[in-house]
Amino acid sequence: MTKLFLKTLSQFYYEIMVGSVPRDFSEMVSIGMRLDEGVQEGRLIKESVVASSSKRKDHEVSIVKSHPQHQAHKAPQYDLIPMKYAELLPTLLRENLVQTIPPPPIPKKLSARWRPDLFCVFHQGAQGHDEEHCFSLKIEVQKLIDADV
Repeated sequence: MTKLFLKTLSQFYYEIMVGSVPRDFSEMVSIGMRLDEGVQEGRLIKESVVASSSKRKDHEVSIVKSHPQHQAHKAPQYDLIPMKYAELLPTLLRENLVQTIPPPPIPKKLSARWRPDLFCVFHQGAQGHDEEHCFSLKIEVQKLIDADV
């Protein structure tokens, strides 16, 4: 999983992280988070990111939250990943680490989060959300992190 993860990183993260020797995938994620914090605080400068460009988003860190399973009030926090889920998904599919799942039925009463302009590759093109807002995908990625794949 660590080697696979390195291949998906932008040049900035790859150059720094390839020299570090993380013990496992979760440590690599932690390193990526610290790098991202350094960029946000202005201590590190990503030369490839233009400050005036609002279209470049490869410096974002996605936060993963799952549906509460056994806790009624507190949803568990999931690890951060230093890339977009849409960027990670093709690699996970190619490496057979995840499989797409059938689209859920469109609910009769749509929630405020349902977006008709978004489609999810993980849900085989289902309308209503994208990979960045796909709880099912985020849960699968967290399972891989927890299993240290």
